[in-house]
Amino acid sequence: MEESLSEEIPIAGQPHIGALPTELIAQIFLEVVEGRLNVDLKLSWWNPRSDPQWTLARVCGAWRDVALSTPLLWRSLHIRHSFAPYDSVPVARLRRVLKLQLDRAVGAPLHVSFSSPYDEDFDARRRAQRAVIVNALFAATHRWETADLSVAENEMRILHNLPSDDPFPLLRVLKLTHNKWTASERELDILSIFQSNHNAPPNLRHVGYSGGYRGFSFNLLLQHLRSPSFPWAQITSLSLRTVLASTATVARGLELLRPAGPALQALNLAEYQLHDLDDISTENLDDLIFDQLRSLTFSNGNDSILRYIRAPRLESFELSDSSGIPRDTTSADIMAFVSHAPQLVQLRLHGVKMSPASLLEILAGIPALQKLVVENLYNYLPVEVVTALALQPEARAARQEPSEAGSDSNHQVPSSSKFHPLVPQLQHLELAGFEKIGLSSTEAFVSLVRSRVNKGLRRVKFYGSGLPYNLDDELRNEGFGFLLYVTI
Repeated sequence: MEESLSEEIPIAGQPHIGALPTELIAQIFLEVVEGRLNVDLKLSWWNPRSDPQWTLARVCGAWRDVALSTPLLWRSLHIRHSFAPYDSVPVARLRRVLKLQLDRAVGAPLHVSFSSPYDEDFDARRRAQRAVIVNALFAATHRWETADLSVAENEMRILHNLPSDDPFPLLRVLKLTHNKWTASERELDILSIFQSNHNAPPNLRHVGYSGGYRGFSFNLLLQHLRSPSFPWAQITSLSLRTVLASTATVARGLELLRPAGPALQALNLAEYQLHDLDDISTENLDDLIFDQLRSLTFSNGNDSILRYIRAPRLESFELSDSSGIPRDTTSADIMAFVSHAPQLVQLRLHGVKMSPASLLEILAGIPALQKLVVENLYNYLPVEVVTALALQPEARAARQEPSEAGSDSNHQVPSSSKFHPLVPQLQHLELAGFEKIGLSSTEAFVSLVRSRVNKGLRRVKFYGSGLPYNLDDELRNEGFGFLLYVTI
Protein backbone atom coordinates (compact mmCIF):
# COMPACT_ATOMS: atom_id res chain seq x y z
CA MET A 1 0.00 0.00 0.00
CA GLU A 2 2.74 2.45 0.99
CA GLU A 3 4.64 1.73 -2.20
CA SER A 4 1.58 2.32 -4.37
CA LEU A 5 0.78 5.57 -2.55
CA SER A 6 4.35 6.79 -2.90
CA GLU A 7 4.10 6.31 -6.61
CA GLU A 8 1.04 8.60 -6.74
CA ILE A 9 2.30 11.34 -4.41
CA PRO A 10 4.77 13.79 -6.03
CA ILE A 11 8.13 14.12 -4.32
CA ALA A 12 8.62 17.56 -2.75
CA GLY A 13 10.71 19.83 -4.93
CA GLN A 14 10.42 17.63 -8.01
CA PRO A 15 9.65 19.82 -11.06
CA HIS A 16 6.45 18.65 -12.67
CA ILE A 17 5.56 21.66 -14.82
CA GLY A 18 7.45 20.11 -17.69
CA ALA A 19 5.00 17.23 -17.67
CA LEU A 20 2.04 19.54 -18.22
CA PRO A 21 0.49 19.79 -21.67
CA THR A 22 1.90 22.61 -23.75
CA GLU A 23 -1.57 24.19 -24.04
CA LEU A 24 -1.87 24.37 -20.25
CA ILE A 25 1.59 25.91 -19.84
CA ALA A 26 0.67 28.49 -22.48
CA GLN A 27 -2.53 29.31 -20.59
CA ILE A 28 -0.56 29.75 -17.35
CA PHE A 29 1.84 32.09 -19.14
CA LEU A 30 -1.10 34.05 -20.53
CA GLU A 31 -2.62 34.41 -17.05
CA VAL A 32 0.70 35.79 -15.78
CA VAL A 33 0.96 38.34 -18.58
CA GLU A 34 -2.68 39.45 -18.61
CA GLY A 35 -2.88 39.48 -14.81
CA ARG A 36 0.09 41.82 -14.59
CA LEU A 37 -1.52 44.23 -17.02
CA ASN A 38 -4.66 44.36 -14.88
CA VAL A 39 -2.91 44.98 -11.55
CA ASP A 40 -1.18 48.31 -12.15
CA LEU A 41 -1.14 50.73 -15.07
CA LYS A 42 2.60 51.28 -14.65
CA LEU A 43 3.19 47.55 -14.98
CA SER A 44 1.50 47.64 -18.38
CA TRP A 45 4.07 50.06 -19.84
CA TRP A 46 6.10 48.23 -22.43
CA ASN A 47 9.56 47.26 -21.19
CA PRO A 48 11.19 44.18 -22.78
CA ARG A 49 13.78 44.11 -19.99
CA SER A 50 11.19 43.11 -17.41
CA ASP A 51 7.91 42.22 -19.17
CA PRO A 52 6.94 38.67 -18.16
CA GLN A 53 6.61 37.26 -21.68
CA TRP A 54 10.21 38.22 -22.40
CA THR A 55 11.35 36.84 -19.05
CA LEU A 56 9.50 33.55 -19.54
CA ALA A 57 11.11 33.13 -22.94
CA ARG A 58 14.57 33.28 -21.31
CA VAL A 59 14.05 30.62 -18.61
CA CYS A 60 14.78 27.49 -20.65
CA GLY A 61 14.45 26.09 -24.15
CA ALA A 62 11.09 24.41 -23.48
CA TRP A 63 9.52 27.55 -22.05
CA ARG A 64 10.96 29.62 -24.87
CA ASP A 65 9.31 27.32 -27.40
CA VAL A 66 5.96 27.70 -25.63
CA ALA A 67 6.27 31.49 -25.36
CA LEU A 68 7.28 31.96 -28.98
CA SER A 69 4.46 29.75 -30.22
CA THR A 70 1.79 31.68 -28.25
CA PRO A 71 1.05 34.93 -30.16
CA LEU A 72 -1.44 36.15 -27.54
CA LEU A 73 1.44 36.66 -25.10
CA TRP A 74 2.87 39.37 -27.34
CA ARG A 75 -0.25 41.21 -28.48
CA SER A 76 -0.15 44.15 -26.01
CA LEU A 77 2.10 47.12 -26.68
CA HIS A 78 1.42 49.95 -24.24
CA ILE A 79 4.20 52.43 -24.89
CA ARG A 80 4.66 55.46 -22.70
CA HIS A 81 7.41 57.48 -24.29
CA SER A 82 9.72 59.21 -21.76
CA PHE A 83 9.38 56.11 -19.53
CA ALA A 84 12.88 55.69 -17.98
CA PRO A 85 13.93 52.48 -19.83
CA TYR A 86 13.94 54.40 -23.10
CA ASP A 87 16.60 56.85 -21.93
CA SER A 88 19.58 54.84 -23.11
CA VAL A 89 18.06 52.65 -25.82
CA PRO A 90 19.74 53.09 -29.22
CA VAL A 91 17.25 53.76 -32.01
CA ALA A 92 18.38 50.74 -34.03
CA ARG A 93 17.84 48.42 -31.07
CA LEU A 94 14.40 49.89 -30.34
CA ARG A 95 13.38 49.31 -33.96
CA ARG A 96 14.64 45.71 -33.82
CA VAL A 97 12.89 44.85 -30.53
CA LEU A 98 9.61 46.41 -31.63
CA LYS A 99 9.66 44.40 -34.84
CA LEU A 100 10.51 41.26 -32.87
CA GLN A 101 7.47 41.62 -30.59
CA LEU A 102 5.14 42.44 -33.48
CA ASP A 103 6.43 39.40 -35.37
CA ARG A 104 5.89 37.17 -32.35
CA ALA A 105 2.31 38.41 -32.08
CA VAL A 106 1.54 37.50 -35.68
CA GLY A 107 -1.98 36.11 -36.01
CA ALA A 108 -3.21 37.76 -32.79
CA PRO A 109 -5.20 41.02 -32.75
CA LEU A 110 -3.13 43.82 -31.22
CA HIS A 111 -3.83 46.06 -28.23
CA VAL A 112 -1.70 49.17 -28.73
CA SER A 113 -1.33 52.49 -26.97
CA PHE A 114 1.11 55.34 -27.27
CA SER A 115 1.46 58.40 -25.09
CA SER A 116 4.02 60.97 -24.11
CA PRO A 117 3.54 63.41 -21.22
CA TYR A 118 5.69 66.04 -22.89
CA ASP A 119 4.59 68.49 -25.55
CA GLU A 120 8.03 68.37 -27.12
CA ASP A 121 10.56 65.55 -27.04
CA PHE A 122 13.61 67.06 -25.48
CA ASP A 123 16.49 65.68 -27.57
CA ALA A 124 17.26 64.22 -30.97
CA ARG A 125 17.30 60.63 -29.67
CA ARG A 126 13.82 60.98 -28.24
CA ARG A 127 12.51 62.41 -31.48
CA ALA A 128 14.08 59.58 -33.43
CA GLN A 129 12.68 57.02 -30.98
CA ARG A 130 9.23 58.51 -31.31
CA ALA A 131 9.35 58.26 -35.09
CA VAL A 132 10.37 54.59 -34.89
CA ILE A 133 7.56 53.77 -32.44
CA VAL A 134 4.83 55.59 -34.37
CA ASN A 135 5.90 54.13 -37.71
CA ALA A 136 6.04 50.59 -36.30
CA LEU A 137 2.58 50.84 -34.70
CA PHE A 138 0.97 52.54 -37.69
CA ALA A 139 2.37 49.93 -40.06
CA ALA A 140 0.28 47.35 -38.17
CA THR A 141 -3.11 49.09 -38.23
CA HIS A 142 -4.63 46.09 -40.01
CA ARG A 143 -3.95 44.10 -36.83
CA TRP A 144 -5.25 46.62 -34.27
CA GLU A 145 -8.14 45.51 -32.08
CA THR A 146 -7.83 48.37 -29.60
CA ALA A 147 -5.85 51.58 -30.03
CA ASP A 148 -5.31 54.44 -27.56
CA LEU A 149 -3.19 57.13 -29.19
CA SER A 150 -1.82 60.51 -28.19
CA VAL A 151 -0.40 61.77 -31.44
CA ALA A 152 0.67 64.96 -33.13
CA GLU A 153 -0.71 66.51 -36.29
CA ASN A 154 2.12 65.26 -38.52
CA GLU A 155 1.68 61.74 -37.12
CA MET A 156 -2.03 61.75 -37.87
CA ARG A 157 -1.15 62.29 -41.53
CA ILE A 158 0.29 58.77 -41.55
CA LEU A 159 -3.16 57.38 -40.74
CA HIS A 160 -4.79 59.61 -43.35
CA ASN A 161 -2.40 58.43 -46.03
CA LEU A 162 -2.49 54.69 -45.40
CA PRO A 163 -2.58 52.94 -48.79
CA SER A 164 -5.32 50.46 -47.96
CA ASP A 165 -9.02 51.32 -48.36
CA ASP A 166 -9.75 49.19 -45.28
CA PRO A 167 -6.80 49.79 -42.89
CA PHE A 168 -8.69 48.90 -39.67
CA PRO A 169 -10.52 45.60 -40.31
CA LEU A 170 -10.26 44.37 -36.69
CA LEU A 171 -10.52 47.65 -34.79
CA ARG A 172 -13.12 47.62 -31.98
CA VAL A 173 -11.88 50.43 -29.70
CA LEU A 174 -10.32 53.72 -30.81
CA LYS A 175 -9.26 56.46 -28.38
CA LEU A 176 -7.60 59.62 -29.63
CA THR A 177 -6.00 62.38 -27.56
CA HIS A 178 -4.90 65.85 -28.56
CA ASN A 179 -1.12 66.33 -28.47
CA LYS A 180 1.29 68.95 -29.79
CA TRP A 181 -1.33 71.15 -31.37
CA THR A 182 -0.76 74.78 -32.24
CA ALA A 183 -3.48 77.20 -33.25
CA SER A 184 -2.75 76.67 -36.95
CA GLU A 185 -2.57 72.88 -36.66
CA ARG A 186 -6.00 72.49 -35.09
CA GLU A 187 -7.65 72.93 -38.46
CA LEU A 188 -6.46 69.42 -39.29
CA ASP A 189 -8.44 67.76 -36.55
CA ILE A 190 -7.60 64.19 -35.60
CA LEU A 191 -11.25 63.23 -35.92
CA SER A 192 -11.09 63.66 -39.67
CA ILE A 193 -9.84 60.09 -39.85
CA PHE A 194 -13.50 59.28 -40.52
CA GLN A 195 -13.61 61.75 -43.39
CA SER A 196 -10.61 60.36 -45.24
CA ASN A 197 -10.77 58.03 -48.19
CA HIS A 198 -10.81 54.95 -45.94
CA ASN A 199 -13.83 52.83 -45.23
CA ALA A 200 -15.20 53.05 -41.70
CA PRO A 201 -13.77 50.30 -39.47
CA PRO A 202 -16.43 47.55 -39.76
CA ASN A 203 -16.02 46.31 -36.18
CA LEU A 204 -15.62 49.65 -34.43
CA ARG A 205 -17.82 49.90 -31.34
CA HIS A 206 -16.13 52.36 -28.95
CA VAL A 207 -14.78 55.82 -29.79
CA GLY A 208 -13.10 58.08 -27.26
CA TYR A 209 -11.84 61.65 -27.65
CA SER A 210 -9.72 63.57 -25.18
CA GLY A 211 -8.76 67.18 -25.63
CA GLY A 212 -5.73 66.85 -23.38
CA TYR A 213 -4.92 70.15 -21.71
CA ARG A 214 -6.35 72.34 -24.47
CA GLY A 215 -9.65 70.89 -25.55
CA PHE A 216 -11.00 70.38 -29.03
CA SER A 217 -12.43 73.06 -31.22
CA PHE A 218 -16.16 72.71 -30.56
CA ASN A 219 -17.18 73.48 -34.13
CA LEU A 220 -14.74 70.96 -35.60
CA LEU A 221 -15.79 68.25 -33.16
CA LEU A 222 -19.46 68.88 -33.90
CA GLN A 223 -18.74 68.83 -37.64
CA HIS A 224 -17.12 65.42 -37.43
CA LEU A 225 -19.76 63.89 -35.17
CA ARG A 226 -22.40 65.07 -37.63
CA SER A 227 -20.50 63.81 -40.64
CA PRO A 228 -22.35 61.21 -42.77
CA SER A 229 -19.13 59.15 -42.74
CA PHE A 230 -19.09 58.85 -38.95
CA PRO A 231 -20.21 55.24 -38.22
CA TRP A 232 -22.92 56.04 -35.66
CA ALA A 233 -24.99 53.02 -36.65
CA GLN A 234 -22.41 50.73 -35.08
CA ILE A 235 -21.03 52.84 -32.21
CA THR A 236 -22.21 51.46 -28.86
CA SER A 237 -19.85 53.41 -26.58
CA LEU A 238 -18.67 57.03 -26.64
CA SER A 239 -16.22 58.81 -24.35
CA LEU A 240 -15.61 62.57 -24.36
CA ARG A 241 -12.97 64.07 -22.05
CA THR A 242 -11.96 67.72 -21.90
CA VAL A 243 -13.52 68.49 -25.23
CA LEU A 244 -15.21 71.83 -24.64
CA ALA A 245 -13.82 75.31 -24.18
CA SER A 246 -14.40 77.06 -20.85
CA THR A 247 -17.07 79.27 -22.43
CA ALA A 248 -19.23 76.35 -23.60
CA THR A 249 -22.84 76.44 -22.46
CA VAL A 250 -25.26 73.70 -21.48
CA ALA A 251 -26.98 74.15 -24.84
CA ARG A 252 -23.71 73.53 -26.70
CA GLY A 253 -22.94 70.52 -24.56
CA LEU A 254 -26.27 69.01 -25.50
CA GLU A 255 -25.76 69.93 -29.14
CA LEU A 256 -22.53 67.96 -29.19
CA LEU A 257 -24.33 64.82 -28.02
CA ARG A 258 -27.38 65.04 -30.26
CA PRO A 259 -25.76 63.34 -33.28
CA ALA A 260 -25.30 60.13 -31.26
CA GLY A 261 -26.84 57.16 -32.99
CA PRO A 262 -29.51 54.74 -31.79
CA ALA A 263 -26.95 52.01 -31.03
CA LEU A 264 -25.28 53.97 -28.21
CA GLN A 265 -25.34 51.98 -24.96
CA ALA A 266 -22.51 53.55 -22.90
CA LEU A 267 -21.59 57.22 -22.52
CA ASN A 268 -18.66 58.65 -20.54
CA LEU A 269 -18.41 62.41 -20.08
CA ALA A 270 -15.34 63.65 -18.16
CA GLU A 271 -14.28 67.25 -17.52
CA TYR A 272 -17.46 68.27 -19.33
CA GLN A 273 -17.27 71.85 -18.11
CA LEU A 274 -20.31 73.87 -19.12
CA HIS A 275 -21.79 77.19 -18.14
CA ASP A 276 -25.48 77.96 -17.72
CA LEU A 277 -26.85 80.28 -20.34
CA ASP A 278 -27.12 83.99 -19.65
CA ASP A 279 -29.20 85.02 -22.64
CA ILE A 280 -31.33 81.93 -23.25
CA SER A 281 -33.39 80.15 -20.63
CA THR A 282 -32.34 76.54 -20.14
CA GLU A 283 -36.02 75.74 -19.70
CA ASN A 284 -36.42 76.07 -23.47
CA LEU A 285 -33.90 73.32 -24.25
CA ASP A 286 -35.21 70.08 -25.73
CA ASP A 287 -34.51 66.88 -23.86
CA LEU A 288 -31.87 64.57 -25.26
CA ILE A 289 -33.25 61.03 -25.41
CA PHE A 290 -31.01 57.94 -25.52
CA ASP A 291 -33.39 55.03 -25.99
CA GLN A 292 -30.73 52.29 -25.74
CA LEU A 293 -28.30 53.84 -23.23
CA ARG A 294 -27.44 51.39 -20.46
CA SER A 295 -24.49 53.09 -18.76
CA LEU A 296 -23.64 56.74 -18.05
CA THR A 297 -20.47 57.93 -16.33
CA PHE A 298 -20.23 61.65 -15.57
CA SER A 299 -17.19 63.15 -13.83
CA ASN A 300 -16.04 66.66 -12.99
CA GLY A 301 -18.59 68.38 -15.15
CA ASN A 302 -21.59 70.68 -14.89
CA ASP A 303 -24.42 68.53 -13.53
CA SER A 304 -27.01 70.86 -15.07
CA ILE A 305 -26.84 68.90 -18.30
CA LEU A 306 -28.32 65.89 -16.50
CA ARG A 307 -31.67 67.68 -16.36
CA TYR A 308 -32.04 67.31 -20.10
CA ILE A 309 -30.76 63.74 -20.61
CA ARG A 310 -33.37 60.98 -20.71
CA ALA A 311 -32.28 57.35 -20.67
CA PRO A 312 -35.32 55.15 -19.96
CA ARG A 313 -33.28 51.91 -20.16
CA LEU A 314 -30.33 53.11 -18.08
CA GLU A 315 -28.98 50.46 -15.73
CA SER A 316 -25.76 52.01 -14.37
CA PHE A 317 -25.01 55.61 -13.40
CA GLU A 318 -21.70 56.90 -11.99
CA LEU A 319 -21.21 60.49 -10.88
CA SER A 320 -17.93 61.77 -9.48
CA ASP A 321 -16.58 65.18 -8.55
CA SER A 322 -13.03 65.74 -7.32
CA SER A 323 -13.41 69.51 -6.87
CA GLY A 324 -14.78 69.21 -3.33
CA ILE A 325 -17.04 72.21 -3.97
CA PRO A 326 -20.70 71.82 -2.88
CA ARG A 327 -23.16 72.82 -5.60
CA ASP A 328 -26.76 73.58 -4.75
CA THR A 329 -28.01 72.16 -8.03
CA THR A 330 -26.27 68.78 -7.80
CA SER A 331 -28.83 66.76 -5.83
CA ALA A 332 -31.77 68.33 -7.72
CA ASP A 333 -30.12 67.50 -11.05
CA ILE A 334 -29.50 63.90 -9.99
CA MET A 335 -33.07 63.47 -8.76
CA ALA A 336 -34.43 64.88 -12.01
CA PHE A 337 -32.23 62.48 -13.96
CA VAL A 338 -32.92 59.26 -12.02
CA SER A 339 -36.66 59.94 -11.99
CA HIS A 340 -36.61 59.17 -15.72
CA ALA A 341 -34.50 56.00 -15.34
CA PRO A 342 -36.87 53.39 -13.90
CA GLN A 343 -34.51 50.48 -14.73
CA LEU A 344 -31.52 51.89 -12.86
CA VAL A 345 -29.89 49.12 -10.78
CA GLN A 346 -26.37 50.49 -10.13
CA LEU A 347 -25.45 53.86 -8.64
CA ARG A 348 -21.97 55.14 -7.74
CA LEU A 349 -21.46 58.56 -6.17
CA HIS A 350 -17.87 59.67 -5.58
CA GLY A 351 -16.91 62.99 -4.01
CA VAL A 352 -20.28 64.58 -4.78
CA LYS A 353 -21.09 66.97 -1.96
CA MET A 354 -24.68 66.79 -0.80
CA SER A 355 -26.58 66.53 2.47
CA PRO A 356 -27.54 63.11 3.88
CA ALA A 357 -31.19 64.11 3.41
CA SER A 358 -30.60 64.72 -0.29
CA LEU A 359 -28.88 61.36 -0.67
CA LEU A 360 -31.83 59.60 0.94
CA GLU A 361 -34.25 61.47 -1.31
CA ILE A 362 -32.31 60.32 -4.36
CA LEU A 363 -32.30 56.70 -3.16
CA ALA A 364 -36.03 56.85 -2.52
CA GLY A 365 -36.48 57.50 -6.24
CA ILE A 366 -34.55 54.36 -7.29
CA PRO A 367 -36.59 51.42 -5.94
CA ALA A 368 -34.93 48.86 -8.27
CA LEU A 369 -31.39 49.67 -7.12
CA GLN A 370 -29.21 46.60 -6.58
CA LYS A 371 -25.71 48.08 -6.22
CA LEU A 372 -24.91 51.26 -4.27
CA VAL A 373 -21.42 52.76 -3.91
CA VAL A 374 -20.99 55.91 -1.81
CA GLU A 375 -17.40 57.20 -1.64
CA ASN A 376 -15.91 60.37 -0.19
CA LEU A 377 -19.20 62.19 0.20
CA TYR A 378 -18.73 62.93 3.90
CA ASN A 379 -15.90 63.11 6.41
CA TYR A 380 -18.15 61.38 8.93
CA LEU A 381 -20.43 58.46 8.18
CA PRO A 382 -24.00 59.85 8.54
CA VAL A 383 -25.88 57.61 10.93
CA GLU A 384 -29.24 58.52 9.38
CA VAL A 385 -28.11 57.21 5.98
CA VAL A 386 -27.01 53.87 7.44
CA THR A 387 -30.15 53.61 9.55
CA ALA A 388 -32.45 54.40 6.64
CA LEU A 389 -30.94 51.57 4.60
CA ALA A 390 -32.03 48.94 7.12
CA LEU A 391 -35.05 46.90 6.08
CA GLN A 392 -36.83 46.49 9.42
CA PRO A 393 -38.72 49.58 10.56
CA GLU A 394 -37.63 49.02 14.18
CA ALA A 395 -33.99 49.09 13.08
CA ARG A 396 -34.56 52.29 11.15
CA ALA A 397 -36.35 53.98 14.01
CA ALA A 398 -33.71 52.97 16.52
CA ARG A 399 -31.32 55.75 15.54
CA GLN A 400 -32.71 59.13 14.58
CA GLU A 401 -30.08 61.51 15.94
CA PRO A 402 -28.24 63.59 13.30
CA SER A 403 -24.82 62.47 12.15
CA GLU A 404 -21.56 64.02 13.29
CA ALA A 405 -21.22 65.46 9.80
CA GLY A 406 -24.31 67.55 10.30
CA SER A 407 -27.50 67.12 8.32
CA ASP A 408 -30.83 68.64 7.61
CA SER A 409 -32.48 68.88 11.02
CA ASN A 410 -35.90 68.70 9.39
CA HIS A 411 -35.20 65.27 7.95
CA GLN A 412 -36.87 62.52 9.95
CA VAL A 413 -36.39 58.80 9.56
CA PRO A 414 -39.79 57.33 8.72
CA SER A 415 -41.63 55.76 11.59
CA SER A 416 -42.74 52.14 11.39
CA SER A 417 -46.32 53.25 10.72
CA LYS A 418 -45.13 54.95 7.53
CA PHE A 419 -42.41 52.48 6.72
CA HIS A 420 -41.43 51.99 3.09
CA PRO A 421 -38.25 49.99 2.49
CA LEU A 422 -35.49 52.01 0.91
CA VAL A 423 -33.86 50.22 -2.06
CA PRO A 424 -35.39 46.87 -1.02
CA GLN A 425 -33.57 44.91 -3.77
CA LEU A 426 -30.05 45.97 -2.67
CA GLN A 427 -27.44 43.25 -3.23
CA HIS A 428 -24.12 45.13 -3.15
CA LEU A 429 -23.27 48.01 -0.77
CA GLU A 430 -20.06 50.02 -0.49
CA LEU A 431 -19.58 52.84 2.00
CA ALA A 432 -16.10 54.37 1.93
CA GLY A 433 -13.87 57.39 2.42
CA PHE A 434 -14.75 58.40 5.97
CA GLU A 435 -12.22 59.96 8.32
CA LYS A 436 -14.26 59.12 11.38
CA ILE A 437 -16.98 56.60 12.08
CA GLY A 438 -18.82 57.03 15.36
CA LEU A 439 -20.17 54.33 17.63
CA SER A 440 -23.78 55.09 16.66
CA SER A 441 -22.95 54.70 12.97
CA THR A 442 -21.18 51.41 13.67
CA GLU A 443 -24.17 50.03 15.56
CA ALA A 444 -26.51 51.20 12.80
CA PHE A 445 -24.34 49.47 10.22
CA VAL A 446 -24.48 46.18 12.13
CA SER A 447 -28.27 46.52 12.27
CA LEU A 448 -28.36 47.28 8.55
CA VAL A 449 -26.44 44.12 7.66
CA ARG A 450 -28.47 42.03 10.11
CA SER A 451 -31.73 43.22 8.54
CA ARG A 452 -30.66 42.46 4.97
CA VAL A 453 -28.46 39.39 5.20
CA ASN A 454 -31.22 36.97 4.31
CA LYS A 455 -33.05 39.36 2.01
CA GLY A 456 -30.78 39.66 -0.99
CA LEU A 457 -27.64 41.40 0.33
CA ARG A 458 -24.63 39.49 -1.01
CA ARG A 459 -21.67 41.83 -0.75
CA VAL A 460 -20.66 44.60 1.65
CA LYS A 461 -17.61 46.87 1.53
CA PHE A 462 -17.15 49.25 4.43
CA TYR A 463 -13.92 51.11 5.02
CA GLY A 464 -12.61 54.27 6.60
CA SER A 465 -9.78 55.38 8.86
CA GLY A 466 -12.04 55.50 11.93
CA LEU A 467 -13.60 52.06 11.62
CA PRO A 468 -13.79 50.26 15.01
CA TYR A 469 -11.54 47.23 15.17
CA ASN A 470 -14.24 45.00 16.58
CA LEU A 471 -16.73 45.58 13.76
CA ASP A 472 -15.32 42.86 11.54
CA ASP A 473 -15.31 40.33 14.39
CA GLU A 474 -18.82 41.26 15.49
CA LEU A 475 -20.30 40.76 12.05
CA ARG A 476 -18.39 37.57 11.42
CA ASN A 477 -19.52 36.18 14.76
CA GLU A 478 -23.09 36.75 13.63
CA GLY A 479 -22.40 34.71 10.49
CA PHE A 480 -22.00 37.57 8.03
CA GLY A 481 -18.38 36.88 7.12
CA PHE A 482 -19.29 35.31 3.80
CA LEU A 483 -20.48 38.65 2.40
CA LEU A 484 -18.22 41.08 4.21
CA TYR A 485 -15.22 43.05 3.05
CA VAL A 486 -14.06 45.44 5.75
CA THR A 487 -10.92 47.61 5.62
CA ILE A 488 -9.76 49.56 8.65
